[in-house]
Amino acid sequence: MNDMRKISHSVYKEKLPENPQTFTQKLRWKMKHDRRPILTLTADKYQVTRYLEERGFGNLLKKLYFVTDKPDEIPFDALPDRYVIKSNHNSGDVIIIDNNFDLVSKAPVGREEIISRCYNFLHKRHFNELNEWAYQNIKPLILIEEFLADEKGLPEVDYKFLCFGGKPKIVEVIENRFSDFTDSYFDMSWKPLHFTWSDWPGEKGAPAGQNVQKPSNFDEMKEIAEALSRPFDFVRVDLYNVSGKIYFGEFTHYPAAGIGEIEPKSFDSYIGKMWTLPDRDDVRDNSFVSRLKEKFVFFRRYYAYAITWMIP
Repeated sequence: MNDMRKISHSVYKEKLPENPQTFTQKLRWKMKHDRRPILTLTADKYQVTRYLEERGFGNLLKKLYFVTDKPDEIPFDALPDRYVIKSNHNSGDVIIIDNNFDLVSKAPVGREEIISRCYNFLHKRHFNELNEWAYQNIKPLILIEEFLADEKGLPEVDYKFLCFGGKPKIVEVIENRFSDFTDSYFDMSWKPLHFTWSDWPGEKGAPAGQNVQKPSNFDEMKEIAEALSRPFDFVRVDLYNVSGKIYFGEFTHYPAAGIGEIEPKSFDSYIGKMWTLPDRDDVRDNSFVSRLKEKFVFFRRYYAYAITWMIP
């Protein structure tokens, strides 16, 4: 808790450079200034499905079994043996069920516990902690969707494309997420990029995998990432590749909430050069009501964290 207090305090009092250069600086600039509604629409893991369908990408979607804001109504008897439960408005709230075993917590889980955890998911407000504005106006829901697995029945590899100005530039490849987790980075020619990226300050990111294979349909994945990223100056497009079929994972606007550490630091600058920020007046909501509301929310949060800071 103390770590979160310190981090939140530093975020709220932070003064960004006038001309951000590194990726982290530019990401924090985006979190502070960019108020385009498309960020909220595409951060919402439920509404984004309609967004994709309307734009001809419905073929990329996983099966959606159930949506609710009342976890007591989850139809457990109608669900397959393997499925994924997650919230639509938060990051990291996920339960992955494999025959009554949760692969995330690595423990058996019963229906009552699932229901209880889902209610906890619904009560969280992700945007409060680190100013991830895009999540602020998302109506909380619980989604239950298809479990994607490879030929051996194992969870699929994640391919996360960092896209700038509608062009994928770097792909992050996550393997063995629930065992010997590895996190590798490549350019679009599949040349390894030797850096790590943590989720938390003061920590080192996971090591790169060994002999990570380029998918045979990597060019198709790049084309999809490019098409999906066109409306954004920066977005991470997360995809899966199951036996040659490509699935959409999510849009990520704030990787590691802007607090993860990229090592060596030179790569923070290297990635930052790929990103051309928009004009601030083009992405802010400059209406008087919006600016007044934003200042009120800012001071309310800052006051709340200042109070918690004084609590031992």
